Amino acid sequence: MFLRAIIDKDNVYQGQQITVTYRIYTKVDILQSQVNKLPDLTGFWNEEIKPTQPAQFRVENYKGATYNVADIKQIILFPEHSGSITIDPFEMTFLARVQLSARDFMDQFLGGNAQEVNYKARSLPVTVHVKPLPAAGKPDSFAGAVGNFNIEATVDKNRLKANESLNYKVKVTGAGNIKLLKNLNTVFPTDFEKYDPKIQDTVNERVSGVSGSRIYNYLLIPRHHGDFTIDPIKFSYFNPNTGRYVSLTTPSFPIKVDKGLNETNVTALTDADKQDVNIQNKDIRYIKISGAELSKDGELFYGSFTYYLLLLLGPVLCIAALVYRNQVRKNNSDLVMVKSRRAGKVAAKHLAIAQKELQAQNTAGFYEAVFKGMYGYLSDKLNINYADLDRVTIAAALKAKSLNEGLVSQLLDTLDLCEMARYAPVTHISAQEVFDKAKGIINAIENEI
Repeated sequence: MFLRAIIDKDNVYQGQQITVTYRIYTKVDILQSQVNKLPDLTGFWNEEIKPTQPAQFRVENYKGATYNVADIKQIILFPEHSGSITIDPFEMTFLARVQLSARDFMDQFLGGNAQEVNYKARSLPVTVHVKPLPAAGKPDSFAGAVGNFNIEATVDKNRLKANESLNYKVKVTGAGNIKLLKNLNTVFPTDFEKYDPKIQDTVNERVSGVSGSRIYNYLLIPRHHGDFTIDPIKFSYFNPNTGRYVSLTTPSFPIKVDKGLNETNVTALTDADKQDVNIQNKDIRYIKISGAELSKDGELFYGSFTYYLLLLLGPVLCIAALVYRNQVRKNNSDLVMVKSRRAGKVAAKHLAIAQKELQAQNTAGFYEAVFKGMYGYLSDKLNINYADLDRVTIAAALKAKSLNEGLVSQLLDTLDLCEMARYAPVTHISAQEVFDKAKGIINAIENEI
C-alpha cells in the first residue's frame, strides 16, 4: 500500500492552473482511514475539487503490478510566482486487513487468518517548475488573467432622463484563474455617478480545471442631460497554450440623456465624495398640549421588590453556570470515561446498519456490521485499541471488570459466529436471532459496567 501525488503538468507559466491528484494504491482491504497532515501549498492559490460521490476503487497497473486504486483528494493549483515550487507530502493513516498464511486445514477452508494493522502512508514531494510570464508583447491592459477568456458588455437602456439609473453589465467567461481577476479598468463620462460593481461568480471546479464566468454589474446615474458615450473596456489575458497575450475590446455604447426633474443643482459625485444621507430632527418641536401620564414615587419598576429580586438573581445564576461548566469540564477531561459513555451510541449506529442489511437480505454485510459494531463497542468501552482486540484480550478485560462469566462466554461465541459467517454460511441460527443476541449482550454489559 502506498500514496502518490500526481500532477497533470510539472512545467507551467505563472498563474497557469495545475491539477494534483492524491491516489492510494493497495492490495489489501482498507477498513478505515484518517488524514494526518494536509500538504503545504505555500506558493499556490488553491481550490479543492468537491467530490460528487465517495471514492470508487478501480484496478490499475503500475510498474508491472496490479493494484486497487482510488482518488482520495484532488486540488486545482495556480502558481503565484515563478521558480521551482515544491508540494509537500500528504500523510494518512489506514486501518487495513492483512491476510496471513493458513496454519491448518480449517484455516484453509475459512480462507486463512486476517490481521488488522495500522499503516501510515506518505506521498513523495512533487516539484513544479514555474516560468515567469513573458515581458515581450505584454499589453498595458494586462492585469494577471491567465487562461482562455472572452468578454462581453451590455447596457439595459440607451436613453433615459437625468438622475435615472443605468445598469452596465460586463461578463467575462472562460477557463483559468477566473476567481483571481481584478476589477476592470472602466472609464465613464464625468457627468455619470458610478458605484462599485456588484460581482457575481459562477464557477465550476473539475479535474480539467476551473471554468465559468464573472459578472460585473455597474450602477450608473447621469446627473445632466446630453449625449454621452461609454468607452470600450480593454481586457487582456495570457494564453499558456499558445504562449501569447490576447487583447479583447468591448463595444462602446452611445447614451442619450434627456432633461430630468431637479437637474440644475445636482452634482455628480465621485467615489470619494459619496456619503450616506442622514435625516436630522427639527431644532424646535411643537408644544405637547395633551395630558401627560404621571406616576407616584415607588410605583416605578426601579426600587420595587421585583427589581431587587432580579438584581440578586443575576449573581446566583452566574455561580450556578460556573459550577455547571466546571462539572462538564471535569467529566470531559477523562477521555477514557468519555469513550466509555459514547460506546453504546457507536454500537447502536452499527447495529442500525446491520438491521438495514438484514432487511435487504445482505447476509455478508449484516455479519460484517454486527462484528464491527461489537468490536468498536468493546474498543471504546474497555479503552483498548481496535487493532489490539482479540478473544484473549477481550475476555481478560471483561473479567477484570467483574463481568458475569456466562455473559463473557455469550459475547465471545457471538463474535466467533460473526467471524465465521463472513467466510462460510451459518445454518444453525438465524440472522435475526444473532442480531437480538448481540443487542442483548451490549445492553447487559451497559447495565453491569
